[in-house]
Amino acid sequence: MRFTSLIQLSPAEFDIHFPAPCCTEARTRLGRLTELLQADPVPDLRRPEMAALLPQVDILVTGWKSHPVDAELRQRMPRLKLIAHLAGTVKGVLTQGVASSGLRVVSAAEANAKPVAEFTLAHILLHLKRVADWRSLYREKRSRIDTRNTRFGGPLGNAGRTVGIIGASRTAFSDDDYRGFAREALKKHVKPEDLQDVTVSRFLERLHYQQVDARSDGGWD
Repeated sequence: MRFTSLIQLSPAEFDIHFPAPCCTEARTRLGRLTELLQADPVPDLRRPEMAALLPQVDILVTGWKSHPVDAELRQRMPRLKLIAHLAGTVKGVLTQGVASSGLRVVSAAEANAKPVAEFTLAHILLHLKRVADWRSLYREKRSRIDTRNTRFGGPLGNAGRTVGIIGASRTAFSDDDYRGFAREALKKHVKPEDLQDVTVSRFLERLHYQQVDARSDGGWD
């Protein structure tokens, strides 16, 4: 017996999760692996026309801005076995009671690790190269800049710098896990050999800000 599936996304969010280049292929693959109850995404599971479909749902596909599955919806979907979330944290798509009810939940947090690492490193390198300062200077002067003789406060470049990363991602479940993730993801995907150290805190208390800031070059902008 094939499991049934249903996509719960608004049209706008569906276009983000299933962009045009891969939309047809992804939807075809989902339809091959499961029995897709409705080809188009469902913006709201509580619409009256959904009453007949909800009891048939085995797999619910969710993403950014999907409505949370609470106890009422869970009861209306007695066959629901899996929520497949196309984003990172799942906190917004199910309530605590539903989360602890034995329902299987998977997310795209691991799949997102590579682009998150790339985006993080891109901003680190842009900051260390003082790109924002160069941009502001050019906007002010609107003429050729003598880069060799222009000085900004603080060092310029990547060599020997210490970088602090503060994150609150659910990708890591502990401080050690997140520290390891950041180091390995950055090194594995973009290999920033010139960065001397990576100090990471996934906690947002002021104390951790101060500790990471004290060990990092340049402070926070």
